[in-house]
Order: sequence, then C-alpha cells, then structure tokens
Amino acid sequence: MSLAVDPNNPAHMVAAWMQVMGSPGAETGTMTLTASSSDGGSTWSPPVPAPGGQVCSGGTLPDVGDPSLSFGPDGRVYLGRNALAGPVFMTTSPPGTWPPQWTPATIVDSRADDSDTVVADPLSPGTAYVTFTNLSTGALMLATTHDGGQTFAVTPIDQPVDESDVLSRMVVLSDGKTLLNVFHRCPLACQAPSHDLYATRSTDGGASWSTPSKIATVPSDGAKIVDPQNGNEFGSDGAVSSLAAGPNNSAYLAWTTCTLSQVNPLDCAQNSPGEVMVASSADSGATWSSPTDVHRPAETFQANVAVAANGTIGLTWYDFTDNSSTNPILPTTRWLARSDDGGKTFSTSHVLGGPFDMRAVHNGSKEVGDYQSLVPAPGGFEAAFTLGCSASAPCQAPDPADIFAAFAGS
Repeated sequence: MSLAVDPNNPAHMVAAWMQVMGSPGAETGTMTLTASSSDGGSTWSPPVPAPGGQVCSGGTLPDVGDPSLSFGPDGRVYLGRNALAGPVFMTTSPPGTWPPQWTPATIVDSRADDSDTVVADPLSPGTAYVTFTNLSTGALMLATTHDGGQTFAVTPIDQPVDESDVLSRMVVLSDGKTLLNVFHRCPLACQAPSHDLYATRSTDGGASWSTPSKIATVPSDGAKIVDPQNGNEFGSDGAVSSLAAGPNNSAYLAWTTCTLSQVNPLDCAQNSPGEVMVASSADSGATWSSPTDVHRPAETFQANVAVAANGTIGLTWYDFTDNSSTNPILPTTRWLARSDDGGKTFSTSHVLGGPFDMRAVHNGSKEVGDYQSLVPAPGGFEAAFTLGCSASAPCQAPDPADIFAAFAGS
C-alpha cells in the first residue's frame, strides 16, 4: 500500500495497492490498482489497474506488486512496481493531468529485483530515484531518471559481501538535497531470525553514498505474526520498517518487534507482547538515537511513521490488544499515536480503523499486505490501510478485506 499527496495541491492524493486476482482459494496472481482523490481524501475514484507489466493491463507477468508513489514538484506522479523476483517498472502521470492519466510502463531494471521505493526530487522537475534489491547479488541499487521516467541510469548503492541489502526505504530530507536510505541487511539467503538496520546517505543526487552505519537489530522481515490462540501463522510480514523526514534534516524510523518463537525462530512467539520502536536522527541520518519503545500487551505489526508540517510525529500500527482467550474471532485494530517532543514519548493511542477479524482475512486471502501508508497532510496526517470485514466496516463481497483512507489531525 502506498499513498502520496501533491505538494502543490494537497487536495490531490493518489493511492496504490496490490490486489489478489481470482477468488479466495483459487488466486491467479496479483496486480496493482490505483485510485485518486480530488478532495483531500474524503472521496475516491473507482480503482483502475496500473498499465503494463501485469496480465490484466497489457503485460505478461502474473504477479506485480510492491507499489510506491511519489509526486514531483511539477505535479508529475511516479508509480514504481516490481514483478515477483522480476523487473522493476515505472509508470507516470504527466504534469497538468488530473485525475492521473498513466503512461505505458517503462522497465527500470530487467533483472530479478525486489522491494522498490520511488522518491521524486523536490527541486528538479523530471528527476526521480528508485531503490531496489538485486536478488541475485544482494546489492542495493539506485535507478535515476532525469526525463520524467522515460529512461533510467542504474548504479549500485551498496554491495555487501555474502549478505543482502533488502527492503530499502528512501526519503529526501528537508534541505531538498540529501537522500537518506535505510535498509535491512541479512545473510545472503535472508533466513536468519534477525536483520540489522543500516542507513546511508547521499548529497550529490545519488552519485556517491556514505559508508552504511548500523541503527539497530530487528526481527527478520520474514518473521510472521501468529494467531495468539492457536499459533497459526498469518501470511503478512510484520517487521518491514518505515522512514520519514522531519524538519532541520531530521529523520524518524519505525519498526515493530516481538519475542521470537523457540520452535520456529522466524515466527513471533504465541501470545508474545509487542513493541513499536521509533529511532530518530538529528544529523541527516549519520547517527541515530536509541529507540523509543511504545509497548503493547499483544503482537504488533506493520508500523508507519510520518511527520506533520508542525513537527508532530504520527505513528500507526496493527495489534491484537482487543483479543481475549474466549473471543471467537481475533479482533485486530489499526492504531495511531502522536509525539510532540521529537519522538521521546507518544500519546495514548486511539483507533484509526477496526477492530476486524484477522482470521477471516487469513482464511480468505492470507494477507492484509506487507506494508501500509501514512503521510503528512494539511492539518495532520492521511493514512491508507487494509481492514478486514466487521460490523462497522463491511466489505464488498466476496472480498475478505478492503482498502480504507482516514485523516487524523496533528
């Protein structure tokens, strides 16, 4: 799930997400859908498939996902996607067109790649950056375009030895010039129960990068959340990190953690408490604070962080704190907390969406996705996330889950 707001007209928003094709139990692949809003997220257009790559919109690949959106300073919208262990694609909507009018997809890199992140240069119309992992070498790569996404130059950011740099997240800091990239580093096959988070930065448009510095050790991105009552594994990844830029070249990084199972160290332990962790940097990502721990009594997963215009930090996540051992369903809630002191403390959280029954989502599609989205918007934050069916948020049959957007003031 990705969400972007036009910096020149914040009423314009675009969302993109990965949609499973076929009926539950008979899935035929995945595609990327997009929707737009012209009124600041109050209403949204019907979803349409992003062109190219995927079978349903003129391509040949059955699984295309990991959408990433970014607005350029001229109003151009960039949408990156990648096929499952396949090429990275770029689709754009040219300046001056609204709602988005997507161009045919351009191949950014044709190798076996994963986890693309797109960032438009806020000072240079037509310039954008895409980071991704080359799965065959484990290298963290950068693709740069200066012609609005028509052509790309691909160069390595980091090439570890016998390791992989995966799940990169990139932002442009408040000076408009510094690129900050945070990624997970793991053994080449990435089957270890924990990864290390590293940061690297560039001040010359990605031509050179600082030596990566370690931020923290976190659970593997493949660490699965489990049902607290029966220990069954859910399909969604829980530990993907989220990166946000703040004022004065500050940055904030959020992730979730849990006690890992002794039986399967790639799973959270059954009935494990959870933590939402937030680390900050005041020097363009060169050094990082010890993380603030937002403790929860149940498993947490899929955190997002964003910084509002007034400096308030927003933090969202899912957890199972509404569950009880006698509950016939597994209530799952999307929460929001705020910090007004630079991430040192966070307010009492409140419900952003839900609760919904995670078991029903699992039985229908096995996924709420691998990541959700939270971005600054006028007066606060706009969030886009997946909710399963519930009495308060019924889904459109036969889907076990739908995409929602919500505004939260800062």
